[in-house]
Amino acid sequence: MKNIFLVITIAIFLFCGTAFAQTKQTDDEKAINAILLKAGQAWESGDMAKFTETLTDECVHVDPFGKVFTSRENIKTMLQWVRDEIYKKEKVELEITETTTKFLNADTAIVVMKLKETVKNDSTSITITETFMVSRVKNEWKISSFQGIEAKEPPKSPTK
Repeated sequence: MKNIFLVITIAIFLFCGTAFAQTKQTDDEKAINAILLKAGQAWESGDMAKFTETLTDECVHVDPFGKVFTSRENIKTMLQWVRDEIYKKEKVELEITETTTKFLNADTAIVVMKLKETVKNDSTSITITETFMVSRVKNEWKISSFQGIEAKEPPKSPTK
């Protein structure tokens, strides 16, 4: 009888502990999604000052060509140049098609998003896989690293 009571007690403890952990994780996922949404909206509107508010002070960004940018200010300057010169200040629209979040610990997570980015004036769009590392800094989630690549079909391998 003691064993049954012990098993039931452990099961209740594990269930409650799991439910609490899931609630906490859900709250964190909501906060992470909110910061990524803010970054996405800033990118769409071309407001790189607002975009860099979502970054940690020493954020690292690797551009699609492999160049590494560190610090908010350097990233802001580079992204503003991209929006002004490459995108010619055109309206950009992002559509998230898939998101995967993996917590490394209570204060760090990796988020992989598949996005469709459309330039409104000429209706061109590309599919991007964006990887973010997010960190809790002073009880607020921030982007500590990000890198995006255009998602393309891999070349077909020769078959024998």
